[in-house]
Amino acid sequence: MDTSNFTSIQLGEIEQSSSKITCIKFSKLQPFGVILGLTLLSFISYQVGFKTLVNTISQVGFGFLIIALLNGSRHFLRALCLYLTVSEPKSFRYTDAIVTRLGGEAVGMLTFTGAMASETTKTALLKTKIPLNKSLATIVVDNLVYSASVAFFILSGVLVMFSTFGCGNVSLKIALITVAVLMFLGILFFGLMAFYRFRPMTFLYERLSYLKHFPNFISRRKEHIFNLETEVLNYYLNHRIKFISLFAINLLAHALSVAEVFTTLYLLRVTSFFSTSYIIESLTKTINFTFSFVPGNLGVNEGGAAVIFLTLGYASATGVALALVRRGATLVWTAVGVIALFWRGVWRDAN
Repeated sequence: MDTSNFTSIQLGEIEQSSSKITCIKFSKLQPFGVILGLTLLSFISYQVGFKTLVNTISQVGFGFLIIALLNGSRHFLRALCLYLTVSEPKSFRYTDAIVTRLGGEAVGMLTFTGAMASETTKTALLKTKIPLNKSLATIVVDNLVYSASVAFFILSGVLVMFSTFGCGNVSLKIALITVAVLMFLGILFFGLMAFYRFRPMTFLYERLSYLKHFPNFISRRKEHIFNLETEVLNYYLNHRIKFISLFAINLLAHALSVAEVFTTLYLLRVTSFFSTSYIIESLTKTINFTFSFVPGNLGVNEGGAAVIFLTLGYASATGVALALVRRGATLVWTAVGVIALFWRGVWRDAN
């Protein structure tokens, strides 16, 4: 079986179970997002100076291999989370989780459609091993736990920044307090779902379904939405220890992200503390989440890093260089993900 056929067939099946209208409208906006990202990246590079960036990045040298390994280690931890989330481990191996993780991330990066294509691909790959309803629930649980860990990480990063720098600037203080409140509300939301079996999609459907122009394709999938949310909630009730373990593994992945920032700054010959790297990574995640509509966070990573570094008293060129080095490491694992997809296609054809 050809890999491209495998991917297109599986993606087609999944897309039929979701909103085709939404996907089409979203895909039409992608070229504008790519253009916006490239324009932003070009502008930032011009402002900082191409020669300055090249000279700064060149200091990393073969240390880039260390950055790539740290970047990849996070993928392997996230793959472990995916593996542990699947309730039928006999039919789903850790190597399958690695292929699913890297393959999904590669598709999301190369097609510039981000999470939409990435999660669709992961669901399609999972469906080859477990039933569709289980694969959807697995992806949702994995993303929910990860999102909760991100909210906790960002909230803790804001607290570290307050304790380290004090944030005397009023505007910055307001922004950080706003972020902290939003992250706290996010954690509270996850708590409501877990402890009180709160179904957000079903809740919204019951409140909005009476509207005149309520989408018919959602109405037809009311039962599917309810069943999916039930699967997710039952996972927490039946696997609480595993749920806590997944949260802890995700926090370890965030810690490796901090180590990646710290190591890159060291290679760039920038004096930094682990607490500073912690703050930089938490603020980076905040900016990337806010501008997640830009495909691949193209230009957002670099622009956000420049702002963060200026705020912390560093040179903006260092922030942009950091972002570009990390993007380079991401591209390495994107290439590995593409190879994994082809390998999976060849393996399926041979069997």
